[in-house]
Amino acid sequence: MLQSQQSFVGKTVCAVCEQKQDDTYILRSEYNSPNVDTVIYVDSPKSLKIGEFYNVKIAGLEGIDLKGEIL
Repeated sequence: MLQSQQSFVGKTVCAVCEQKQDDTYILRSEYNSPNVDTVIYVDSPKSLKIGEFYNVKIAGLEGIDLKGEIL
């Protein structure tokens, strides 16, 4: 799984914002099933809306999850 996740680094994906925990938003890409697959963590200076879709550039890994930034 880790090798598969590494293949996303540097790519842009469309992801839905699912929740906010402290200053971090948790998003899920079209490639990930809810409650089963990995997520994308985003620290964003601007507010994201739960349920909205965003283009996210994957910057790296956080464990087996992805770390990204909103474009």
